[in-house]
Amino acid sequence: MKTKERIEEVALDLNPVRYVSGWQHKILIAISFAAGFFHLFTLIIYPLDPWILRGIHLSLASVVIFCFYKPYKNANDRIPIYDFVLTILAVIPTVYIAVNLDDLLSRYGVSPTTWDVVWGLIVIITLLEVTRRTVGMVLPIIAVIFILYGYFGSYMPGGLWHKGYDIPRIVSIMFSGDGIYSTPLGVS
Repeated sequence: MKTKERIEEVALDLNPVRYVSGWQHKILIAISFAAGFFHLFTLIIYPLDPWILRGIHLSLASVVIFCFYKPYKNANDRIPIYDFVLTILAVIPTVYIAVNLDDLLSRYGVSPTTWDVVWGLIVIITLLEVTRRTVGMVLPIIAVIFILYGYFGSYMPGGLWHKGYDIPRIVSIMFSGDGIYSTPLGVS
């Protein structure tokens, strides 16, 4: 087996790509082109608040990834209903951010509401799944370890000790312009 063929085989084992066809393929191509035009429009003609722009960027990328990447190696190429549910769950938090931006800016990390925590958890879970599908299990495991460290820091020894934070505060900070929607997402 040639080296190039082996590399492609290993890549498909790690990130099983779904080959969609028909109307699903056309819709995904349209979404991909719309995403590109949206980014050009907002960067050149009509700038948006970074939190909203990054939220839309993450939502569009999540939709494409949930539709083009299989959840596991042996899944068939048809997009299952749970991937459609995940795409909807990836989009709704961005709508929530756009509608509640001013309130979110004044309360994140300090006094999150129940809905802030719910939508924040949904973003975290869908982002972990997007990451798992595209780069494998290592990065999501590392992310979960650091989230757990934020919660269980009061049980850590020596220099790793901190007072620990409750779930609403961790989620609220991650669901902000200082967390998931910070500079790395803006650069992407």
